[in-house]
Amino acid sequence: MAVPAQFVIDNTNNQVLEWGGLVDGISAIYPPLTFINDATVTATLYQNRVINDPTQLGTVVTSFGTGGVLTLAYVAASQGLYRGTLLSSFAITAGANYMLVIDAANGSGYQGHWEIPTQVVTRQQ
Repeated sequence: MAVPAQFVIDNTNNQVLEWGGLVDGISAIYPPLTFINDATVTATLYQNRVINDPTQLGTVVTSFGTGGVLTLAYVAASQGLYRGTLLSSFAITAGANYMLVIDAANGSGYQGHWEIPTQVVTRQQ
């Protein structure tokens, strides 16, 4: 799975956030791929978070998802794809000082954690 260098979120539109296809670490190296279809996947948006700096964890943007967490549901028959919808009622200040954190885990011990710089924009007509 290729991790994007940056996410762009429009704070005035509904948007679909997709993450996947999640695969276990062994099959990613030694195919065939084993897709993770039973994970709990969440996305959390932070303001002023710095990647790989445990002293600058930032602040959770509570208007993102429910209480700051957007749950991504597994898409049936998709080979490890998860999806959530961010509603247009999500409204924060446009800017580039945001970080989207994706966490995934299942009961078999699979865990994933990604941090992606994120820019929030306001769409121009």
